[in-house]
Amino acid sequence: MSDHSQETLVVITEKTVQKYKQYNIIDKISLEISSSINIIKSTDQNRLRRICLEAAQQSIVLIGGHKTLPFFSVQNPVSDSDSAVYSDLPYVSKEASRFLVPDKKICRIPDDDSDITTDFLFKVLNNNKDIKIDKKYNMSNYGAKSWEHILKEVEKTFKTDPVETCPPQNKDIIREKFTKDKNIIYFNLHGVMSKGELYGQNGREFPPAFSTNNICNNNNGIAIITSCYGGYIINRRVDTSVPLSLLYNGFAGVFCSTSISYGTARPPLILTDNLINLFLTSLLKGDDFTTALFNAKKEYLVNVVSTKGRVINEDKKTLLQFNIYGNPYATIKYNDGSNIIK
Repeated sequence: MSDHSQETLVVITEKTVQKYKQYNIIDKISLEISSSINIIKSTDQNRLRRICLEAAQQSIVLIGGHKTLPFFSVQNPVSDSDSAVYSDLPYVSKEASRFLVPDKKICRIPDDDSDITTDFLFKVLNNNKDIKIDKKYNMSNYGAKSWEHILKEVEKTFKTDPVETCPPQNKDIIREKFTKDKNIIYFNLHGVMSKGELYGQNGREFPPAFSTNNICNNNNGIAIITSCYGGYIINRRVDTSVPLSLLYNGFAGVFCSTSISYGTARPPLILTDNLINLFLTSLLKGDDFTTALFNAKKEYLVNVVSTKGRVINEDKKTLLQFNIYGNPYATIKYNDGSNIIK
């Protein structure tokens, strides 16, 4: 039993509690996350934001999907096709005018937005949060052929499995190759808002690279998805959302973006690739999922200001769009408890 009541506030709606009444969901949350639970009736975002910011706890866990605990819809700082950026950052940021810096840690344990999957939260709360490594972690490294140089940079930095790209790989060939027995999966692929699958690229060719059918049960892993809309879960189900399917199949947590994300085809790492580098480094140094995201966003902003002297609009969007789903206390360490990166 792990009680993080002094450090973590859980927020859940009455509707979600009723949906999972048969699973005694409040007892399960108390056992796995924290016994400090605020069950709310209204989902007024400004009121909920005040609850989060005024709470004594320094870590917030939102339980539910967009229908019950909506993402903030923040004005897109970049002139692209996204009308808004869906983000959990405003719930824990005092900067009402910009929402760039988290003042507290935040994580969302989402829900399937349908009535088809009735055990989603119960299964996710049962996922193993303590990922243990024997001698070397297994990290898949799969992405678009057009971004092979960045994939190789990730391979060099984090000692991943050999880079694999789409094409020549595709969702029909790989089967469960990149999720089976992996401690970390890293995907640098394309995504679109209208569909839940991910795509590769070679020139003007965008073959389907990965879908929910490529996910197998894995109770000892976490996922990092750089793709545009890789974390877009609004009106999605387990069978139409890669992050929801990963959580439902045992993954402890998923780091992903709700909108169009920006990076580079070649080093040095900027924007999305820079944030992910900071996040994964923090995680491998022993920090849990929420702490790693908190540290990465803080460090990202410091680095940007110190190197460029200003924060451009693409930086602002990068900080807004990446959220984490799953167990806030997910960690990845060696079996003896020591950190991967000393």
